[in-house]
Amino acid sequence: MLDMAIYDLTGGKYPSLVTADIETSVYGFLKKGRELGHLLRHIHDTPPVFLVETSQSCTLAVLPGGQTAVMVPEDTYVSSSGGGQEPPSTYAVDNPFDLPLHLWDLKKWSELPQREEEPVRTYRTDDVHRTVCDRLGVYTRAVDDHIPHRIFVWVDKIEACAGGDLENASALLVQVIQHEIAHSVMDMNNSYAIHNDIFTYSHPAYRFIEEGLANGLSMHWCMETFNPKQQLFIDNFVMNQGLGYSEGSLIFHSSTKNQVQHAASEWLWSKSMFDGSIANALYRALAGNRNGSWLAEMLRNLREIHRQKIASRRSN
Repeated sequence: MLDMAIYDLTGGKYPSLVTADIETSVYGFLKKGRELGHLLRHIHDTPPVFLVETSQSCTLAVLPGGQTAVMVPEDTYVSSSGGGQEPPSTYAVDNPFDLPLHLWDLKKWSELPQREEEPVRTYRTDDVHRTVCDRLGVYTRAVDDHIPHRIFVWVDKIEACAGGDLENASALLVQVIQHEIAHSVMDMNNSYAIHNDIFTYSHPAYRFIEEGLANGLSMHWCMETFNPKQQLFIDNFVMNQGLGYSEGSLIFHSSTKNQVQHAASEWLWSKSMFDGSIANALYRALAGNRNGSWLAEMLRNLREIHRQKIASRRSN
């Protein structure tokens, strides 16, 4: 199985960007693995990374050595600011995030019955094949053990976003790869639990949390390795990425690495255990959101629910 490796499938077209030490730059944060705890318990299964161009979309690309080929996914990223649906007439809109995040759904789901036991599956193959298509990269979930999860990064887009500045492009390449690794870390498909079928990535509030955490995590993992010029570029780039993604900068500046990693761990747990109490916890955090404050409240709320469910199981 391909794992913990970066493959340049562009034919060496970006030698100044894709350098010999790219893997060290990307995976350096793993040397501090003891800090990562429960969140990165699957880090040994980090997906392989394939560096590609948008012109290779929907084509087979041969890996170096010529023995293996991978299908490059379609570049289907579509910028979204949320919205597109009006709230129920009975729902009072009192927060600017209500409309783009469709918070009335979480309010409605707060009435779902409580879930005490985490649903468990025997095989990974019962999960559906899905992808997370970001602007500069794609995370593809595993179908089964023969088609593992993988990451694709559009190198030509990264070069363009950096305006031809090699230093900034190199920093952006590392941050984007680590952003996609964060999606992998928060992927239920890497555990033996089952993702709920109600609150999923298709919902704007879910994407808001997922993408904000992915950027927040990646910034905490990589920013200390960049020079001041690169740090400023990455911070400005993230701040201007749009709904959800831009939260990564606020998270990075307002929360410690440990807090963000614990929040991501509880978020991962909630994907399987999603019920009325978790819906209410997420609603209260997001409805009171002011400048990234939702993360700290989400962490507090989910931690408390997690403790309560563990205590309930032990008492039964």
